[in-house]
Amino acid sequence: MAIAVALVVWARLWGQHVHWHQSGTEALLGAAPLFGKWDLEWRWWMVAAVAVGATGTVLAPRLWRSLPWPSALVVTWAMAAAWAVALASSEGMSRLAEPLVGGLEYYAVLEEIDGVGAFLAGYVEDLADYPTHVRGHPPGMVLAYLGLERIGLAGPGWAAAAVLTAGTSTVVAVMLTLREVAGAAVARAAAPFLALAPVAIWVASSADAVFAATAAWGTALVVVASGRPRSGWWALAGGGVLGLGLHMSYGLVLALVVPAAVVVTRRRADVVLWACVGAAAVTLLFALGGFWWFDGLSATRGFYAEGVARDRPYLYSVVGNLGAMVLVIGPGAVAGLGALAARRRELGGLALLVAAGVLAVVAADLSGLSKAEVERIWIPFAPWLIAAGAACPTRWQRPALAASVATALVMQTWLRSPW
Repeated sequence: MAIAVALVVWARLWGQHVHWHQSGTEALLGAAPLFGKWDLEWRWWMVAAVAVGATGTVLAPRLWRSLPWPSALVVTWAMAAAWAVALASSEGMSRLAEPLVGGLEYYAVLEEIDGVGAFLAGYVEDLADYPTHVRGHPPGMVLAYLGLERIGLAGPGWAAAAVLTAGTSTVVAVMLTLREVAGAAVARAAAPFLALAPVAIWVASSADAVFAATAAWGTALVVVASGRPRSGWWALAGGGVLGLGLHMSYGLVLALVVPAAVVVTRRRADVVLWACVGAAAVTLLFALGGFWWFDGLSATRGFYAEGVARDRPYLYSVVGNLGAMVLVIGPGAVAGLGALAARRRELGGLALLVAAGVLAVVAADLSGLSKAEVERIWIPFAPWLIAAGAACPTRWQRPALAASVATALVMQTWLRSPW
């Protein structure tokens, strides 16, 4: 825990130096290691967030140990949704949709799309004309919003509802994966940490929460398939969902580390094959529509290198990103990481998933393609680290959870962020 605190403090001080002295304000690190600015402001609507956090802390972990498994999944999802909404709405209910419809976001291009085929075929060529977040990603998220409109769910409100529903469902997918690999008891112990983590601040509302859900559900399907004979359809579906995720965010390549770690450990070559077929099928569909993933990645890397990233030093980002991740997962998860290191033989399944998540974060950090703003960019990796909270001894679980809840409340009160 001391190392984590030192990392956050160091990232804060170094980030201030970069922001004010090395690159002026172009680095946009005023709230280092997070993105935004520090501006302490209490709003009475925070009472709702305090109530949700306190309720979850008091009920855990006894509630999750006693509930039937289906009910535990439902309660965890409901708690995650209530926590995310309570935090976001502390600045007004409009904040649930506002972050999704800004000029830099995916939603801004919907009116320009005449047809899906033309949009996909010209995506790479037209990339320079698109908003920042569209330039930084494949076209999948734009198509998801377009799909909502086509089925009659048009408007920012429906977009926010879809993002919130999908994003908070991540906790269910992670619990299913934990149960398959580490057992139901571990999944139940992890549930309150997953539901009440500080990352909820960016789950409502950020499209990255949808990326996280896609990666988590694809992982759950593949992992469940790896534990059952003749489960090709599950693996095929999981690969398809993961392939869809790759066409929403290039960074989800690293999220494949988690299911790969389980499947390789279980030596299920057939599951790997079917999952690859599913992912390839999705990739082929996009290619037939006119979008080739590798061309998009190449173009996006060029735009990223010429953007604000050039004003953010690589070495600072390596440290600052990890400091931000500590705040995102919360003290409970940090304490769990320490406890898991000591109990890794006893909790081998949990250790495998958490280690895979850590590996994905380290790879993303060293790549230099995530210079700050990782509190939202790394949402897909966060749940696998947060799950480490299950390793905390029972007597420490409630205090550890309370520390994470308090961290989220302080950040929501103090941090002014565009998400």
